[in-house]
Amino acid sequence: MNIYRYKIELDVDGKIKFETGIVCAKSLVEVVEEVIRYFGDKFVAFHMLKMIRDDRFIRLPEDLIKEIEEGWF
Repeated sequence: MNIYRYKIELDVDGKIKFETGIVCAKSLVEVVEEVIRYFGDKFVAFHMLKMIRDDRFIRLPEDLIKEIEEGWF
């Protein structure tokens, strides 16, 4: 399993928006398939996609994890 960084362009109700994130997948092909499946017709293009680590774990400081939990979920 690998960890990839992405930046994609989306068309949301006729407005162009950008989204960035991190996704885990076995290959670049799997990332592309998952992004297209997840975002569907809103997906326009990849602006960046690269493997940042060949590991299934993302190690983060505890305070950052708490910020993610409280702010994202």
